[in-house]
Amino acid sequence: MAQRYGTRSPRTRLLWVISVTALATCGLVWLAWAAWFHSTPEVRGGLISFSVESDRQVSATFDTKVSEGSSGSCILNAIASDHVTVGEISVPVHSSGRQTISFRTERRATAVELVGCGTK
Repeated sequence: MAQRYGTRSPRTRLLWVISVTALATCGLVWLAWAAWFHSTPEVRGGLISFSVESDRQVSATFDTKVSEGSSGSCILNAIASDHVTVGEISVPVHSSGRQTISFRTERRATAVELVGCGTK
């Protein structure tokens, strides 16, 4: 078969191996960077507790972690028993720590969720 169709030169095979290895290395480096970048945001938050103060008022306590020199905001939603959002607030965040915020709702809420935090 090799005599009839010929063979690839060792140089071509080496070129292919080097090209595929370089491309795979670039892909793995990008994957590692993307995983690190998206797992360490500049502003992070977590809901600690909430309480329903009245039919039109809820309060929430949440913890934030802010990278040095960054600022952002966290969004909180109040949810009714039928899973409808009945209140929402965007809270500015400038430093790490625990915050308690009280906000109005359209009707009685049964839960509060921290939707997310991000930079401006």
